[in-house]
Amino acid sequence: MSSFLLTHICKSVVIAIKLYAWREEIVCNIGEFELNNQKTIIIVTLLVVIIAGGAYHISRNQGTPEETTQYITVTDCLDRTVQIETPIEKIIFTGRGSALTLSVAYLFDTAPEKIIGVSDSFAESTLFSLVDSSISEKVVEGASDMGVEEIAAQEPDVVVLKSYLKSGVGDPLESLGVKVVYLDLENLDQYTRDVETMGALMEEPEKAEAIIEYYQSTYTEVETRHTTTTDAPSVLFLYYNTKGGTASFMSPGADWLQTVVTQTAGGDPLSLELEGTGWNNVNMEQIAEWNPKIIFIVTYKPDPSCMDVENLIKSDDVWQNIDAVENDRVYSVPDDCFGTDTVGSWDTSGSRWILCLRWMEAKISGDDTGLTEDIREFYVDLYGLSVSEAEALMESIVGDI
Repeated sequence: MSSFLLTHICKSVVIAIKLYAWREEIVCNIGEFELNNQKTIIIVTLLVVIIAGGAYHISRNQGTPEETTQYITVTDCLDRTVQIETPIEKIIFTGRGSALTLSVAYLFDTAPEKIIGVSDSFAESTLFSLVDSSISEKVVEGASDMGVEEIAAQEPDVVVLKSYLKSGVGDPLESLGVKVVYLDLENLDQYTRDVETMGALMEEPEKAEAIIEYYQSTYTEVETRHTTTTDAPSVLFLYYNTKGGTASFMSPGADWLQTVVTQTAGGDPLSLELEGTGWNNVNMEQIAEWNPKIIFIVTYKPDPSCMDVENLIKSDDVWQNIDAVENDRVYSVPDDCFGTDTVGSWDTSGSRWILCLRWMEAKISGDDTGLTEDIREFYVDLYGLSVSEAEALMESIVGDI
């Protein structure tokens, strides 16, 4: 209560006491009951007018209080605490690896309202054009590799980057006053942490919990089915690379997601013999020495596609003595955004690596019971597609689904 109002009330009480004393005097002198009641009414009326007048005066002087600015605080993958003003209405995902991060962001219902600036190839993909009906309106030329000034000109509430872009992109952005949050999203533990962060940015913590639960439970179920496997078949994961005009086969390092997923799915990944988290060149002599029981193929491009390379391997005399070729166990990894580089291939760290885990398990074990239902459920429950949309998307997938 303000001091003005308190003073006003005190004065009102004093006046009321004086009026009451006046009333008593009048009652005693006149002694008429009717006049007594009339004076009481007058006194009460005066009190109401006095107090109401004071309240009106205070409201005019104080005015309407200003709204307080609200913020959320998130801790990103670099253990940085970032305070962001809410509501968050404009989020930019850019830089190398941004398409993969975007694929996770679109698991959230509010993503179509908040995300600005996507590449034309991403917008043209079947999956994300279904998830976001207005995605074509968000296309920005060079969206996946915008310069610092271009990003700042969009006036985003926050920019999301892969952690390895801190010095080259993130630091210059922050020097311009732009809020930046870093994510990794390279393995299950990082997904658990980073999806929670993304849930805060999307202001959907409950959806984040549901996504995390799906990934954790699916991973654990597959892992549990193969923890006691002693005769896991040897598996070779191959990337057919034509960059620089020279074709070569490459295999992931021991610590990379493709190797981890292959092993969790019940295979014995030959890439465990390779170092690091990058791609390693492997020649035909090494492949022949390994003699894998199963081969998985990716190309990350439409020409040649993974199916093209699969057919090449199956028809090439050089490969005919490899067990995987002899037993027709060469498989193209599914791609649900065909023609958009790595974002559609299930083996990458985009949102569908969890489907790759389930798909690999089916191919390695030879038992695909429930696989189709699991894939459909993913698109319906996590991306919010209708059953008919999910089935149409599944029909368009390139690879050995």
